Amino acid sequence: MKTQETLNTYIMNRIETEGAKRRLPFEDVILMAKKEKAKLAPKHKSLLKAKMRKARKTPRFKRQELWAQATLKDTWRKPKGRHSKMRKHERGRGRLPKPGYGSPASTKGLDKQGFSLVRVFNPGELEKLSPGKDKAVIASTVGRKKRLEILKRAEEKGIAVSNA
Repeated sequence: MKTQETLNTYIMNRIETEGAKRRLPFEDVILMAKKEKAKLAPKHKSLLKAKMRKARKTPRFKRQELWAQATLKDTWRKPKGRHSKMRKHERGRGRLPKPGYGSPASTKGLDKQGFSLVRVFNPGELEKLSPGKDKAVIASTVGRKKRLEILKRAEEKGIAVSNA
């Protein structure tokens, strides 16, 4: 399978040679899919990859007896019963969270590209962010006018916005 960069160059070359006559439906998605990566040290890059690999293997911790009672919510609660099979770590009863399932301390709070997510309420708060390390997340309470100002200022400064 071709990598993202080769796909993008292939599509761009095809558009230039054939013009904009006909585009394949997936081309717009592929051209938009190119994401920025944070500028990380090599050690942190390998730790971030390890975090992603580990996240795939981590089980979804389910509450004890969740399947039996419809009123229970799917939120983790530690089993505390005297005869609880889950608490006793019986096979097939579900996993309990342990420190071993955690991610490396240096990658905590980072997204998949290695940016630390910072919530932004107004355009002035973008001044505190560094383009190589931080990614802005516009707060849900921000209105349309201020959201557009934030997006414009972020584009000028070269800051990535996750919920643009």
